[in-house]
Amino acid sequence: MFSYSSLERFKQCPLRYKFQYIDKVETGARPNIYSFMGARVHEVLERLYKQLMFEKRPDLEELLEYYNERWEAEWSDEVIVKEEGAPERCKREGERCIRRYFENYKPFNQDRTIGVELRVAIDLDGYRLTGYIDRLAEVAEGFYQI
Repeated sequence: MFSYSSLERFKQCPLRYKFQYIDKVETGARPNIYSFMGARVHEVLERLYKQLMFEKRPDLEELLEYYNERWEAEWSDEVIVKEEGAPERCKREGERCIRRYFENYKPFNQDRTIGVELRVAIDLDGYRLTGYIDRLAEVAEGFYQI
């Protein structure tokens, strides 16, 4: 099976692909502060759309509270930080991203979420490609957006 990220890894460095996907070598890779912040924002958006699927409309403060809870729960000294003050600066930037997103799309009635984090698999010329769709939405009757 292949995913977009595994194919990209192969394109960047076939040897790294081999170590990661074939030999399954543990790298001990640690997240950097930017990927850490992005993962927390992604978690908030996933929660938002899962709740909207069940017709619950969280308010901005609920989402920011969840973001801060997830930040604290996942934070560790393993996160790579190269600049003084970066954790607090990145935490605030994540909050700003959530605020902007919320304000731009509220009341979230532009489309209807069908699914969140959906696993997909496609057979193509004898290969199986796999991946995840962050969000699938119906934008108009019979028209969908990934």
